[in-house]
Amino acid sequence: MASKQLMFSAAAGVLLLIAFVFYIVAQADSGYGVSKGSAGGISVTAKRGLWTDNLSENCQGVDICNKIKAARAFFIMATIAAFVGALLLLYIAFRSYPKAIYYATIAMTLVTFLFGLIGWAIGMSAFIGDGWTMGAASALGLIGWIFSLIALVLAFLIGGHDSV
Repeated sequence: MASKQLMFSAAAGVLLLIAFVFYIVAQADSGYGVSKGSAGGISVTAKRGLWTDNLSENCQGVDICNKIKAARAFFIMATIAAFVGALLLLYIAFRSYPKAIYYATIAMTLVTFLFGLIGWAIGMSAFIGDGWTMGAASALGLIGWIFSLIALVLAFLIGGHDSV
């Protein structure tokens, strides 16, 4: 029977890798917000993503510009933390590790969870409303966040540590 440490850390590591991929796709896809309408009997769909607009360096108080830049920043940090956390979790699964590595793993998983949620929520507040609805990219960001939540719970369940 496989140890609790191996099962939980490998599962959490794989989930964080999946969250990493989902966060990348959520940023890259142009469908974070979707608006559908019709004009003259022709159905029209408009899509906006986090990186589809070329934003100025200084938003000069434009609310949506600030929100998009904040969502980008939080998603980038969540993506980096997901990758680092996944590597640490997979390291824990197959190696003896010091207590500091375990705490770093918990920290990276927690950062992934929090920053993914904040980035997704800010992105939703920027794009949703006034006829715009949630698109595929925002759904992928939400699913990535759910995977990071499950990975965080599994990382806490690993518990103690092996000594080096």
